Amino acid sequence: MLKHYFLILVLLASNWVNAQPTAILMSEEKNSIYQQQLELVSRFYGFDIQQTSFNIEQLTPNSEVFLLILTEQSLKQINPNNFFNMLSKNFPQIPVLIVGLTPELSSDVLKQWTQDKIQQIQEIGNNFEGHYQLEKLPLTGQLSGLKIPFKNQKVSGFNLKDSSLKSIIDLVSKEDKKYPFLVNLSTPTNEIFFQSYVQPSSLNGEPIWRMNLRRFLEISGLMMLAKKYCNDKCWHTENIYANLTIDDPWLIEPYGLLNYKKLLEKMNQANYHTTIGFVPWNFDQNNEKQVIDLFQQNPQRYSLSVHGNNHDHREFYKYKTEKDDPWVAKPLEIQEKNIRQAISRMEQFKIKTGLNYDPVFIFPHQIAPEQTLGLLKKYNFIATFNGGNIPLESNDPVDPLFYFRATSSQFANFPSVNRYDVSNYEEPQIALNLFLGNPILFFEHIILFAEGIDSFNKTAEMVNRLQPTIKWASLGEIARHLYVQRKLKDDAYQIQMLSSNIQLENKKTIPITYQLKKAETTNPQSVKNNGQPLEYVYQNNELLISITLQPQQTNQIEITYPNDLNVKAEDVSKPHFKINFLRWISDFRDITFSNNFIGQYFIRAYYGSNAYQGGFKGLILMGLGGFIFIAIVWYSLRKYRRSQQRKLA
Repeated sequence: MLKHYFLILVLLASNWVNAQPTAILMSEEKNSIYQQQLELVSRFYGFDIQQTSFNIEQLTPNSEVFLLILTEQSLKQINPNNFFNMLSKNFPQIPVLIVGLTPELSSDVLKQWTQDKIQQIQEIGNNFEGHYQLEKLPLTGQLSGLKIPFKNQKVSGFNLKDSSLKSIIDLVSKEDKKYPFLVNLSTPTNEIFFQSYVQPSSLNGEPIWRMNLRRFLEISGLMMLAKKYCNDKCWHTENIYANLTIDDPWLIEPYGLLNYKKLLEKMNQANYHTTIGFVPWNFDQNNEKQVIDLFQQNPQRYSLSVHGNNHDHREFYKYKTEKDDPWVAKPLEIQEKNIRQAISRMEQFKIKTGLNYDPVFIFPHQIAPEQTLGLLKKYNFIATFNGGNIPLESNDPVDPLFYFRATSSQFANFPSVNRYDVSNYEEPQIALNLFLGNPILFFEHIILFAEGIDSFNKTAEMVNRLQPTIKWASLGEIARHLYVQRKLKDDAYQIQMLSSNIQLENKKTIPITYQLKKAETTNPQSVKNNGQPLEYVYQNNELLISITLQPQQTNQIEITYPNDLNVKAEDVSKPHFKINFLRWISDFRDITFSNNFIGQYFIRAYYGSNAYQGGFKGLILMGLGGFIFIAIVWYSLRKYRRSQQRKLA
C-alpha cells in the first residue's frame, strides 16, 4: 500500500511541476501596476510570469511563451525594428500586448511602433462619462457587442489614421464620439495589440478591488489575450452551467402561481432547468404523485435541493447576538441539530416518494456563519448556493481574485456558490460571468410567475444566445462540476477540485490521465471512484489523486467525511406550534393569497422591502401594513360597487 502511495505522489509531483505556459513582461519597473495586474490575471488562469529588462537579446525561443507584454516605458527603450526582427525569428505567432499608452509618448516613437497607423493618443479627460463597447469579435467572446457604463476615471483613446487597425474596444462619450481603446495590428508573423491608458484601481489594500464590469476595462487586454492564446493550457471550465431555482414550494399542482406541468412546457420551449428549493419540513406533506412523476420522468428539467430545515426565518443566524440584532441567537449546536434533522427528513421524503434530491444546501434568507459551512461538509453536502458566498459575520476577502469566481472554498474548506435574484441579474453581468467561466445561477420565489408561467423564458433565451453551448442542469450536477482544469500534454490534465464530489468526462479519442488536487483540511473517511475505493495521498492539507479515463468514459470521484449521523434515529417530528403556524401562513401566502393582484402586490412588497430580514418586529409591521392596505382596497371596491348599483337602480 505504501508503495502505491509513493508512486502516486511521485507521478503527481512530476506532472504538477511541468513547464507552465508563460507570459513575458518587458519592464524594469518593480511592483508596477501592470505587473500587479498581470500577476492577478496569471493567478486566475494559472500561468507563469517572466519579467525581463529591455535587452531583447536575452529573449530566447521558448515553446511555453504565449504572450509578450510591453509598457509605454518599454517602447522608449527598445528599437522597434530590432524587436520585430527578434519577434518573427524567436516568437512567431506569439501575440504582443502594449499597455498603458498615454499622450506623453512621443509621436516619433508612436509612429515607429504602430507603423504610422495611430495618428495620436488623446487624453479624453479625468472624468470621462459614457460607455465602453466591445466589438463583435471572437476575441471578445460572450462580451461581444456589450455597452458598459463607464465614468470618473482618467482615460485616453486613439485617433487612427486608417481602418487597417481593427478596433476591439471603443470608448464612447455621452455625445457619441468614439475613441478606440484597444486595437489590433496584424503583421505577417504576429498580432500586435495596443491598449491606451486607463486610470487603474489600486490592487493593494482598501477599498477592495472587486471584479465588475467597470473594472474589467482595466485588465481587459490581459484577460482576453490570456483566455484566447493560453487556451486549454490554462485553467478553464470544460462546460458552463446554468440553473433557475424556485425556493419554498412543495409538490402539489398547482402550488399557487406555479403550475408544474405548464412550466415543463415552457422549459422545453426555452431550454432551461428548474430546481425546487425544498423545505425539509414539508417531507410528510401531501406531495402529489402526478408532480412526483413529472420530476422522475424529466430529470433534465426538474430537480430538488435542500432549503433549510424548518425555514422559520433565520434558523441559521448568528451564534451570539447583540442587543440590536433583529433575530435571536442560533448557537452552533442548534444549527447542527437542524442540519441533521433536515437530512433525516429528506431521507424520509425519498423513501416515501421514491424521488431523489441533490446533497446541496440553500440557506433560508441569508447564508450562515462560517462554522455552519463546516457542518455541511461534515454531513457530506457537496456545496451551498446562496445570494452571496461570504458567510455571515465573515470579513470580505481583500484578495481581488476572490471576486473572479462565483465559487469559493475559502470558508470552512467548503464550496459556497453565489446566485442572483432574477430581477437583479442583467445581461452585461451575466455575459461577464460567462466570460469568466462561472455558472449562471438565478433564484426567485413563485412570485416570478405572477406575469405568467413563461415569465422566465426571455431570460433563459438571452442566456442561451450569449452562450449557445450552455448546459442547464440541477444544482447537484453543477456542484459536481465545480473544478477547473488545464492540459499538461495531449494525454494528461490537471484538475483543481472545489467540490468533494466531481464528475470527470473524457471526451477525447485517447486515454487521459487526470491529476487531481484538492485543498483539504479533513482526512477523508473514504475516496471512491464510481463507488469503488480509490487510492489517494493526503498530506499538508492537500488531497492528491491520479486516475486514467478511457475515451468517452465518465467517472464520479466522491470524497466522504466521518460523522455519527443515523437518519433512522433522528427525531423528524414537528411539535412546535410557532414553526407549524409560520409554515402554514407561508403556504397560505404562496398557495392562496398569491392568486390575486392584492396578494401579489403584498408578496412583492414583502420580498422587495427585505422586511423579512428585519426580525419579527419587521414582520409584524409588514403584516399590519398589509392588513391596512387590503382593508383600504376592500373598502374602496365595496364603495365603488355600491355606487354602481345606485346608478343602475
